[in-house]
Amino acid sequence: MILPGTVFYPKVLLPLYIFEPRYRLMLQKALEDSRVFAISLASDLMKPHAIASIGIIRACVDNPDGSSNLVLQGLTRVRLVEFTQDEPFPIAKIEILRSDNPNDTEIDALVNKTLEYVHLYKEKGIEMPEWMEEFLKNLSDRDTLVDMVAYGFVESVSEKQKILETLSLKERFQRLVHNLKKQADKDY
Repeated sequence: MILPGTVFYPKVLLPLYIFEPRYRLMLQKALEDSRVFAISLASDLMKPHAIASIGIIRACVDNPDGSSNLVLQGLTRVRLVEFTQDEPFPIAKIEILRSDNPNDTEIDALVNKTLEYVHLYKEKGIEMPEWMEEFLKNLSDRDTLVDMVAYGFVESVSEKQKILETLSLKERFQRLVHNLKKQADKDY
């Protein structure tokens, strides 16, 4: 799916309402096959960004009018290499992307800074579930932490896309912290 204003990350849950005929066909095919499809942010020209995420359909409810409500859980980053079909819905060959995950004390410092901003946002009244801060603090998978915080806290869609496209974990945290600081300085 090519969606304006939506950057989809690995591990996050994305509720979707499928109503367009072409995407209803895509959903039907996905449910018959692997239950997996990609979400790509639409560019200004409604073309997909090359870096996207694939997700698995965790729940799907069909509505009487033929539309569906579903929850897609992100699995991994992918590069859309080549489109093999445009109609009735796009199909692309993909390359699975892996980020580096070094043991680095600088990343540990960036993790701590990220958690400080989450706490600051909570203190300043940004709405989040009660359990969110504690959950993020106890999350040992740093890839998941940076992605969840970027997805939930970065306001700029273009910055979310840049963070998604960054495969270096250290650079991804640096970009995230920069965005959180810029937002905090602006808002508070």
